[in-house]
Amino acid sequence: MDRSAYTLAIERLNRLQSNAEYLRNAAFGKKSNSLERTNHFLRALGIEIEDLNRLMIIHVAGTKGKGSTCAFVESILRLNGYKTGFYSSPHLVAVRERIRINGEPISEDKFARHFHHVYNILEANKTNEFKMPGYFNFLTIMAFYVFLKENVDVAIMEVGIGGKLDCTNVVEKPIVTGVTSLDFDHCRLLGNTLTEIAQNKAGIFKQGVPALTVQQPEEAMFALKETAQEVNAPLYIVPPWSNYPDSSKIDLGIQGEAQKLNASLAVQLVNVWLSRVKYRNSKFITDSNEKCGFLDAITLGQNHFALGLSKTVWHGRCEIIRKGNITFFLDAAHTIDSMNNCRQWFSQQIERFTSTFDNISTDGTLPKIHRVFVFNCTGDRDPRPLLAKSAGTDFDLAIFTTNRLMNEKKIDSDHSNLTITENHEDEIRSNNARIWQELFPPVKSLQVECIRDCIEQIVSYSRLVQSPTLVL
Repeated sequence: MDRSAYTLAIERLNRLQSNAEYLRNAAFGKKSNSLERTNHFLRALGIEIEDLNRLMIIHVAGTKGKGSTCAFVESILRLNGYKTGFYSSPHLVAVRERIRINGEPISEDKFARHFHHVYNILEANKTNEFKMPGYFNFLTIMAFYVFLKENVDVAIMEVGIGGKLDCTNVVEKPIVTGVTSLDFDHCRLLGNTLTEIAQNKAGIFKQGVPALTVQQPEEAMFALKETAQEVNAPLYIVPPWSNYPDSSKIDLGIQGEAQKLNASLAVQLVNVWLSRVKYRNSKFITDSNEKCGFLDAITLGQNHFALGLSKTVWHGRCEIIRKGNITFFLDAAHTIDSMNNCRQWFSQQIERFTSTFDNISTDGTLPKIHRVFVFNCTGDRDPRPLLAKSAGTDFDLAIFTTNRLMNEKKIDSDHSNLTITENHEDEIRSNNARIWQELFPPVKSLQVECIRDCIEQIVSYSRLVQSPTLVL
């Protein structure tokens, strides 16, 4: 299939309503019928809900660490010889990243072929009640279709937003479910309290299906326990990373202190999955009068746990990219807690960076390091508390950009978001910059139109200062 088929697929996809529109609808109280719509269109593709059980699904919700946890899970299971399907969001470079087989995004050819087949059938079966699904909903349906066609041994499904009404929650009998760390995010949709957020995330719990979570704030944990008890789902809390006897010997493939908890959850999700699928062990589904149990740390040398964790690759999460005199430290912190973790990781990396200098000047001092902060905040998130946690006075320059890759929006670009106008994007960027100036007036700041302009500004700045430039 030629390039134009893929280009047309991206154009068609971009014309579908996206999560941004879904969030706006939710803010005005419009109820989602995404589960009914997903069921309708799956049936149009010849897929019954029972067919999804063949995918041996691991379903993961949460506020922070969903993608990282799923990436750890996928890596471990693939190294155990299983053919994996992995559905995640959002994407960084190409939308194909959202649907992976054996850890790799499906090819442009395969994406285009499956996309047009699914699109044409859905278009022919839309009704007044069930209009064409939106961007995320469509990709979810397509992912199920692809995973069934590819005959994967396991499908790792990351929830998009929330859990209870998320279209991935059409799954009725996953093998195991998981909830990562909970925090405040998408509050207009999920609620303004941790109780409401936890109840929504716990909407993926299913009767008789083991549900795993990390240690949560008391309010959130209580809500998870109550929901698990209501649906008769056995709930388990995973141990801290330090409890694993050989954890200190493992370098996780994803950096950052927060990844240790994600790694523990991933190990336990895989362990339960193997117990239920490979060994046909029912020990995790026995009824208990207790609201939840605690899982024991296991030896990571078995079942390729250690190797899978160390070989995990998840771009854009505590990732370091070096380009000449410039070092980029990439992370997608989107909550206050995440920003704290990001700042801590950045500080640790600066210490390691300076310890490698061999060009100490004659007076024994290290060369001046310049720090650049790059920021954008999308959706309904409040940028002020995030910026306040950035340790802004540690930076020499702050650059505020939009999410546009290039200044010109193209309908067939993987990065185009047609649900938000350029003027609105610019307003968000300007507001972010204004708040920064209120918080950290001494620090110089710039506003740019797009990510490409941002990179050009960083390169120019590094040439001007003629010293190592660290970009967060």
